[in-house]
Amino acid sequence: MSEHEIAQPTMRQLIDDGAAAALLNDHFPVPARYRDNWWHVPSEADPDAPFRPAVEEVASEFEAMHRRRRAADLAADSHGR
Repeated sequence: MSEHEIAQPTMRQLIDDGAAAALLNDHFPVPARYRDNWWHVPSEADPDAPFRPAVEEVASEFEAMHRRRRAADLAADSHGR
C-alpha cells in the first residue's frame, strides 16, 4: 500500500475491519473514506485497478452523497425501517 494507491484486496480488508468506510454497503469496489480521504477506482481505470485518492472535486461529490445517504438512513431509522 502506498500513499497514492491501495490494492482492492487491501481496501476490502480495511472496510471489513472498520478502518475504512464504504460509501455504499454490499457493493465493491465502491468509494471509501480512509484516513480522512475519499478513495475510489477511477471510472476510466481497469476494473481491477487499485484505489486512488479522489481529486478534490470528486471527493466533494462523494462527501455530498455520503451526507445524503446518512440523512436518509437516519430518517428511515426514525420511522422504524
